[in-house]
Amino acid sequence: PQNTPEWLEKKQSKIGASEIAAVVKSFVPFDELVKILGEKTAHSFMDEPLFITGYSIYHKVARGYSIPPLDDELSLYGHAMEKYFDWLMQDNETFEFVGSEDFIERPDISPYVVCSPDGYAYSKKEIVDVNGRPIQGNELVWEKKTVSLFKSKKEEMNLRGLPWQYIFQNQYQMMCCDMLGGIISSLVLVHDTPFIRGRLTSLCEVGDFAKIKDMFQPKIDHYVYARLEPIQEVIRLALHNFEEAIKTDTPPEINLTV
Repeated sequence: PQNTPEWLEKKQSKIGASEIAAVVKSFVPFDELVKILGEKTAHSFMDEPLFITGYSIYHKVARGYSIPPLDDELSLYGHAMEKYFDWLMQDNETFEFVGSEDFIERPDISPYVVCSPDGYAYSKKEIVDVNGRPIQGNELVWEKKTVSLFKSKKEEMNLRGLPWQYIFQNQYQMMCCDMLGGIISSLVLVHDTPFIRGRLTSLCEVGDFAKIKDMFQPKIDHYVYARLEPIQEVIRLALHNFEEAIKTDTPPEINLTV
C-alpha cells in the first residue's frame, strides 16, 4: 500500500511516474526526441521547467540520494484535495471514478518501473481523447492534479492544454497499468493563496466537501488521453538508457535548465 515504510523503500530505488519526464530529459538525446516526437513537441517539452532533474533521480537510485520533498504546505494541500476529487466525482455523468492506494511494479518493462496511480476511471459511454482519438475499452488510469492559478496562467493551460510533464506521467501510468487510456483531472483555485489552501486542507480533513464546493468552487477540467505511442517509445528509450547508465556507473550531466 502507498504511504507505508515498504512503499517508501521501494519508491526510493525506482522511477515513479512523476519522475519520468526528468529521466527522459536527461537520458534521451535531443536529436532522438526530435526524430520520435517532432521538432515542435521536442522543443516545447525541453523548454518546460521541472521540479527535479534526471541527475537527481540517477543518484537516488544508484547512490541512495534522498530527493527533497515538496514544501509541507503544498504537499498537505495536494493530498487533502485528492479526497475532494473523490467526493466531487461521485455522480459524474461520463465516468465512474475510483480512488486507489495501489503501488504497481513492472519488472517486465524495466527493473526501475513503478507507479502509484491516484485511481481509475470507468467510462459509461464511448469516449474519444483530447485529440479525437477513440479509446478502446472503458478503463482509464486516473491522475489528480492541483495546479496553482499562477502556473495555469503562466503555462496558458486553457489554450495549450496540460504541460508535457503531466502527459508523460499519465502515459507512463498507462504503460505501468497496461491500459489504453488515461484521464488527468486538473483543479485550479480562482483565489489561490496560502490562507485559502490552509482552509481547504482543514475542510478536507473533517470531510466538509460540500462547503468547499459552495464557498470556493474550485474549477476542475478533465483531459482524456489515448495511449500515445511516440511518447511511450521515448519513455522506453529513456528507461533503456537509464539502465545502461546504472550498469556503467555513468551519471548524466547536470542540466540546470530543468
